[in-house]
Amino acid sequence: MTADELLRVADSFSGTDRAHGWLRAHPGAAVVRVETVANMAVGFAPWGPFAAATAPLDGTARAAEAFRARPEIRVDAETSGIWTEESAVIVIGRELHRYPFAVAGIAALRERGTAVLAIEMGWPDAEAPADLSTFGSSRLVGAALLSVLEAPAA
Repeated sequence: MTADELLRVADSFSGTDRAHGWLRAHPGAAVVRVETVANMAVGFAPWGPFAAATAPLDGTARAAEAFRARPEIRVDAETSGIWTEESAVIVIGRELHRYPFAVAGIAALRERGTAVLAIEMGWPDAEAPADLSTFGSSRLVGAALLSVLEAPAA
């Protein structure tokens, strides 16, 4: 996998420039992994930057290692209250707008004053709380997202 190929995939994302600015301001942000039930068409499959960090594509080992070094908090519909006391978090999920617990959790973090970068790895909705949308959650898209999240500070 070349950097140019990952860049082409990342160029299809919506909100990348905004994300780069946020990431420069919050380089040590933790990751909140929003687990939801996969739809019948998808079924269970490793997804997003989590799959890409576990089994890195060629040329992505550095970004995968940096991502794995971030604190990770897993949340789901059974997780109650504020998800974390971290001051900055990258919230990553699929179809966030379809899950009231995800929408409420992101809103609660923001109301508490937590700096949040919400990443939608499914198809975004106009009402979605996402700052960055990837339009997919395959391992390849996850590797491209890692190249955005773990890019050297400019």
